[in-house]
Order: sequence, then structure tokens, then C-alpha cells
Amino acid sequence: MKTNLRQVLAGLALIPVMAMAGPQGGPGEMGGKNRGPMSGGPGFDPGARMERLLNNTELQQELGITKDQVSQIRAVLEANEAKMIDLQAAQKKADLALRKLTRKAGADEAAVIQAVEAAGAAHTEIMKIQTLQRMKIHAILGDEVVDKMKSGMREWREERREERREERQGERRGEDRDGPRGGLFEE
Repeated sequence: MKTNLRQVLAGLALIPVMAMAGPQGGPGEMGGKNRGPMSGGPGFDPGARMERLLNNTELQQELGITKDQVSQIRAVLEANEAKMIDLQAAQKKADLALRKLTRKAGADEAAVIQAVEAAGAAHTEIMKIQTLQRMKIHAILGDEVVDKMKSGMREWREERREERREERQGERRGEDRDGPRGGLFEE
């Protein structure tokens, strides 16, 4: 239960950090699948995670988040949702156009620059919306709650780091999650 609560707390800490997810590029796209520590890995859906967190009254009480604050945060997240979808689609299309252009030998430099600028413009608009949303959510929650969330996030990260370290050590000893290696069919 405590680990689950920490995971939820860690996810809640991501609300100000990732108010709306930026585009998650596919293989070979600019940005790619593993863009860094905040990419969340395959299947990561920060929008769904935020919904779960905004519906977790136990955690809201623990952090001192009121129902009014939850409503305000929802309004902030929903305000630009359709625009974000359009911008993410525009960025993906611009990235696709850029990839197609740069795969050809002797590509027209002016067309490449134009494609780079189109992808950059969409990315810039996405970043503007995300940054303003983070600022608004921080203002709604206040420094004290945001600091609690960051502290919980650090604890959760350290726990995950330790869990991964233990898993790797188990793998080195010839064990996996189900016990000694060898598979189900050995006698």
C-alpha cells in the first residue's frame, strides 16, 4: 500500500512537470521513444496517470489539496486539450516531412529548412502551452504542496532505483523474478 501510495504521489508530482504530454516520437522520429528520463517509456500515458491522480482523494487529503484546487487543475488541463492534439499532429506531420526530405540524396536545402522550421514552430507552441500550464498548476497548488510532491517523487525514484539494483543483482546470480533460471520445463 505504501509503495502504491508513493507511486501515485510520484505521478502527482508529474502534473506540474508534464501538464500535457509532448509528442512521443516513434522509431526513427526526431525525439524517438526514449527521449530521456521524463519520457516514461513505452506505453507511458501521462494524461491517464493525471486522471487517476486527480481522482485519488486519499492522496489529495495527504497533500492538502482541496476539491476546488482539483477542479481548477482539471480546467487548466482541459483548456488546451484539443489545441494540443492538433499541435502534436502538426509536429508529427512536420517530422515525417523532414524525414522524407532528408532521406533523399541531394535534398533541397530550402525545403529541409522549411520542414525544420515547421517542426520547430509546432514544438515551440507545445512547449508554451505546457510551460503555462505548469505555472498555473503551481500557482493553484502553492509552493508547499509542490515541495511535498517533489519530495515524494525523490523518495519514489530512490525506491525504484533500489528495486532495479536488486533485480539486476538477482539476474547476475542466475535468478529471475520467478526463482532460479532454467525455465518452466526443467525437472
